[in-house]
Amino acid sequence: MPEFAIRGVIPAVLTPFAQDGALDTALLQAEVAALDSAGVDAFCIGSVVGETVGSAPAEFGRICGAASAATRKPVLAAIYPDSTVEGLHLADAAVSAGAAAVLLAQPHYLFQPDVYGLEELFLALRRYVRVPLLLSNSVCSAPVPFAESVLIDGVHQACDAQLLADLLCVQPRLPVLGGIDDLMYIAFLLGAEGAMTSLAAVFPDDSVSLYAAVRGQEYERARRIHEKLTRVWRSLNYPDDLLARLKFASAAQGRPAGIPRSPYDALPPSAQAEVTAALAAERELRA
Repeated sequence: MPEFAIRGVIPAVLTPFAQDGALDTALLQAEVAALDSAGVDAFCIGSVVGETVGSAPAEFGRICGAASAATRKPVLAAIYPDSTVEGLHLADAAVSAGAAAVLLAQPHYLFQPDVYGLEELFLALRRYVRVPLLLSNSVCSAPVPFAESVLIDGVHQACDAQLLADLLCVQPRLPVLGGIDDLMYIAFLLGAEGAMTSLAAVFPDDSVSLYAAVRGQEYERARRIHEKLTRVWRSLNYPDDLLARLKFASAAQGRPAGIPRSPYDALPPSAQAEVTAALAAERELRA
């Protein structure tokens, strides 16, 4: 099996789109370059906030290729297929465009397969994909014993903190990436190899500093950064307009990330004010 050796902070990149829903390639590459300069260790294209669920393989490949061309660091591809055939096509597009690993989420629309169906899906991709293959557990329906399978090279645990703790106790243990935005600190403390979150995309400097502080055993400093990120996350974590809030917060810090694709592009003035106030409050504390 290929080894998954990527460690550290991995932002779930916010994919910039224009008003007509088309990819803004220049803005994407500028965002990847800015995140690179902040010191992140790798990038993830796709994911829940990447707005690629439902994308055709050709478009997904273009997004992965544009990101890969903007950095020398590894680019991971997160795919959310609803069938094995779709998964194979998306994985092929991503790897052909330079993806260093594939994060595969269990089917999520209407019906979710049991562990035997998941094994069938992962076996098909394991036979086809020649890069590390990770389970991206964003739906929380995959049981922990699946993490002991030879079908995967790691787990991205994006929900359920208890399951994250369980995965970090499995022996022999696969690499684990924390995916719960406001619990990156806990994931690092428990020994996760890294974190892949949308919060790391909006606040890369703080996320990199948090990882470094934990590794350097500067726990008081790490806790202060964690508390800051948690407070800001409370102003962002609204499922109805999460994408718009994340992109608004990024733009407010000088890194425009385009607009979410319709129908998720509207952000009410009250929500803009809430995010703006949270960001201003943290700036005052830092000052």
